[in-house]
Amino acid sequence: MFQHIKAIFWHQLNQQNDWPNKEIDIYAIWPGPIDDDVCFRNAGFNYFAGTSDEWDKEFAVLGSLLFNQLFRLGPVHLAHPQKPYKNRFEKRFVQDFYKGLNSFPELEMLLVSASDDRYGPVQIDFGSPAKATVISSDGHPIFWLKINKNDSPPFAEWIYSMAQYAPLENKSLNWSFLFPNM
Repeated sequence: MFQHIKAIFWHQLNQQNDWPNKEIDIYAIWPGPIDDDVCFRNAGFNYFAGTSDEWDKEFAVLGSLLFNQLFRLGPVHLAHPQKPYKNRFEKRFVQDFYKGLNSFPELEMLLVSASDDRYGPVQIDFGSPAKATVISSDGHPIFWLKINKNDSPPFAEWIYSMAQYAPLENKSLNWSFLFPNM
């Protein structure tokens, strides 16, 4: 059970016709509470609290759990590369912080993009051709998940397995304030 992440929020966007492609399901997955953020506030989210290094590590575990599910779909491919570090000192700091939590540079890049708005978006595909895609951007702690309906396992299995770490809540927001520009 997570100690600092108190809830895991999720929502399937294309159930509201927010996504025109009917071959792809798109989900938002994010933890709560999060640091106060104007974009989340404008979107209608209000579960805010100061986060800590321990919260960041639990967020990294959440990302690792997502990656572990998606590895079943095939090889990892960094589809939208973004150099996530400004200099070698920053790279060393980030790598030391996440040391032991993951051994995949793609996940590390995804976490950096989701944690710091100074970095551009990161898009990671699973499978060749892509059967699923995870995107993070804008320093928002959201994993955007696009899943090809014909090639992937049901999302519900995975999200409900997350209840062992924190309570789940399906929450709709005004996605126009948060959806990545990619």
